Amino acid sequence: MSRLLPLLPVVLPLVLAAAAAAEVSLFVAPTGSDTAAGTKAAPFATLERARDEVRKLNAAGPRQPISVLLRGGVYPLAATIEFTPADSGTADAPVTYAAAPGERPVISGGRRITGWRRGEGNLWVADIPEVKAGTWYFHQLFVNGARRTRARTPNVGYLYTGDVLAPINRGNPWEAKHPSHHGFVYRNNDLTTWHNPADAMVVIYHSWTTSIHYLDAIDAAAHTVDLAPISTWPIGYWWEYNTRYHVESLREALDAPGEWYLDRQAGTLSYLPMPGEDMQTAEVVAPVVSQTLLAFRGKPEEKQFVQHLAFRGIAFHHADCRIAKDMPTDQQGAVERPATVNADGMRNCLFEDCEIAHAGENGLWLAAGSTDNVIRHCRIYDLGGGAVYIGPHAYKDVPELLVQRNTVENCWLHHGSLVFRGSSGVWVGPASYNRVVHNEISDFGHLGISCGWSWGYAASSANHNEIAWNHVHHLCNGLFSDSGGIYHLGVAPGTTIHHNVVHDVIPTPLMVGGTGIYLDEGSSGVVVENNIVYNVGAGGFHQHYGKENIVRNNILAFAGHNPVTCARPEEHLSYTFEHNIVLCDEGQATSDHWSPFRARTAFDHNLYWDVSGKEPAFSGVSWEEWRKSGRDPNSVIADPLFVDAEHRDFRLKPGSPALAIGFQPFDLSAVGLEGEAAWVNAPKRLPREPLPAIPPPPPPPPPRPYRDGFENDTVGKTPSAWSATPADQPTAIQITDQVVPGGKCLQLTEIEGLKYGWQPHVWYNTRPHTEGKVRFACDLMNSAEHPSVCMVMLRDYSQKQFEYREGPHIEIGEDGTLTGGGKALTHVPLGQWVHLEVLVELSRPGYRLAVTVRGQPERVFDGVAYEHKEFGQIGWVGFSSMGKVGATFVVDDVVLEGVKP
Repeated sequence: MSRLLPLLPVVLPLVLAAAAAAEVSLFVAPTGSDTAAGTKAAPFATLERARDEVRKLNAAGPRQPISVLLRGGVYPLAATIEFTPADSGTADAPVTYAAAPGERPVISGGRRITGWRRGEGNLWVADIPEVKAGTWYFHQLFVNGARRTRARTPNVGYLYTGDVLAPINRGNPWEAKHPSHHGFVYRNNDLTTWHNPADAMVVIYHSWTTSIHYLDAIDAAAHTVDLAPISTWPIGYWWEYNTRYHVESLREALDAPGEWYLDRQAGTLSYLPMPGEDMQTAEVVAPVVSQTLLAFRGKPEEKQFVQHLAFRGIAFHHADCRIAKDMPTDQQGAVERPATVNADGMRNCLFEDCEIAHAGENGLWLAAGSTDNVIRHCRIYDLGGGAVYIGPHAYKDVPELLVQRNTVENCWLHHGSLVFRGSSGVWVGPASYNRVVHNEISDFGHLGISCGWSWGYAASSANHNEIAWNHVHHLCNGLFSDSGGIYHLGVAPGTTIHHNVVHDVIPTPLMVGGTGIYLDEGSSGVVVENNIVYNVGAGGFHQHYGKENIVRNNILAFAGHNPVTCARPEEHLSYTFEHNIVLCDEGQATSDHWSPFRARTAFDHNLYWDVSGKEPAFSGVSWEEWRKSGRDPNSVIADPLFVDAEHRDFRLKPGSPALAIGFQPFDLSAVGLEGEAAWVNAPKRLPREPLPAIPPPPPPPPPRPYRDGFENDTVGKTPSAWSATPADQPTAIQITDQVVPGGKCLQLTEIEGLKYGWQPHVWYNTRPHTEGKVRFACDLMNSAEHPSVCMVMLRDYSQKQFEYREGPHIEIGEDGTLTGGGKALTHVPLGQWVHLEVLVELSRPGYRLAVTVRGQPERVFDGVAYEHKEFGQIGWVGFSSMGKVGATFVVDDVVLEGVKP
């Protein structure tokens, strides 16, 4: 009963108003006329005409409840329908737009395409004069109520880039003028001269989103492509040589049933039917209205709101997406995309038993100033983007613009992210006191539920949100790595994530990822309890970094090699982890790469079990070593005695040892949809095809030689191709022009306020050298006046059981002693340039080090031992400094390259 209380501000006025005043009824039917009286016998023809009549009645006063009943059938739109404050009801006199009893009205922004004729082979063709005239161009097509695929190559899987146009600017990856935002190097003849290249579009898969581009130019000799618009995210940031993409809107790619191609120049639509489709009788619909069918245009900044409207039993279908050379591209979450039903300044309104489908972008958005609204018992599906978005497009801490106290309840949200693949089922951005409860959410490309929208430890703009009793499953589906079932971002006091079931979050096989419950950057004050997570790629629970979160009484099962994680060590308490059951099947209970062992975490009263029966590892150490750190003093390794974990029945048998550590069993039979059996069981009736088998990517090209004299970098800044830890200070790692006459070099300086002894710390990532001989070289000078302990390191980050393994590790001490392989090898003078040259033969256990002081003979040391015997490849080179405040050293002319036999 308590779950209904927040709905009373909306529901009670509707009930009480009916008793307080006589209701005015208006009628609409597809066969009506907008010049009619709007009565049952003489209905209006359009929703717009009924809205105008409501506006007229409101203006005439006194206000009384108004009901607009829509007969079943399709109501085609030519443009967005807008509701303004003048169309509002009041608490005592609400306005309701509803389906006539037993009927189903559909507000459609689409147009039926007819006149099909046979084309070449199995193709069917329709002429569309408006397309040829340039007045209509659409990006989606629906046949017999199902979305069809714009002709693409490849049909399954991806093409892969061959390289970046320039090394990624790691210091400022968002620099729009950098070549990596403008295009890429392609492989072989993957891009070529097609029939109509002006309409071809490239869809690029980044780590957690996609960007869509037109081809601006192709250089066949250099195998480079320029794109428009440019990408917000640098192309190749994660996969320099194997960034995935596909190309669509190609006549040459029209080769699979269900594909279509719209020729803008000829004005013809070509379609290859699915088996059994009869194009003489098929209903083929293309959208005419772009982006938004229903817009609520309050002016919250002027305290003017659209209020006390209810929509019941109405379907909103067919809105197109906007794809153009000047469109914004997605950085995260498709939040740059408006919705089919888009609301600013909406208050005390209700959508119930409605349907939003066949949409080009997002489904429904409660934006700036929208409060106390309810979305209940709605089905939202077949979407280009996400389903329900709650929060302003741009946050301002102004009372009238806040988004608060909205409820998404008992909704079926599924199969979105079909155009903008980085979108979410539900997005709660900078918004507070909202409830997302009892929903079934599945088949979105990135996240099931995303909550919070502030990075780091910025002041909270999203707090006291509740995410509960949701069934969230089959997310990501092989598209991305950085994905999750329930995701949170930012400081969020009072926010709770409880009684949810999350499963089958499946990342791309190219990278680790796919998290059940994911607390990202700065998440703080969040309580995660009484949830079940299983069948996820990595991290039943994953925290990037945050503060004082509580994770208790959850069941986390079958989460790969990283069931419980903490990615960033910080001085404060990151989270408390207690009374949980962790069931693993890869021998690891807590992650070694994103290790809660390195972070400040509090673990106790938990139960761990590996289905093999063997003792699992904890962040790469034994149970005994883990407990010596003060973690889990009252926890156990024991079989939890689930009823049938193999078939994902996580009820506990009598006598389970989980009860002894304080685990409280919870009943999740009420999770997901509520109400009539047909509604609750509807998701189970949808067929679910297995994910397609994706061919493996081509072998990587050899790593390109890296040479950096820092001459193109900016003085006073970190070098563009290098990275530093978030805890480093910019003044500690800088390009300087005060050391090399007429040139630049990299300077590391010990300053006040650095958190760790190994800071400053800077590194360069490269595609890994995996075989043969590799040469590393640099020039280095340790200060004579303020000497440092200079560290030069080459690392291997490829091994699952370790965060990294280090090969060559060279130190130059404050007295000039040069150490390698743990031994003092020679002495070099302070205040003079020293040339270091390392030759690694990756099939051998040691390396060759040559040391040259300018003006002196080279000193060579063969067979210097690696820091870790498991070291096997080079994908990382870094420098660190240790010493007193003011200690400094400089680096120049860094080289990392393969050596040809």
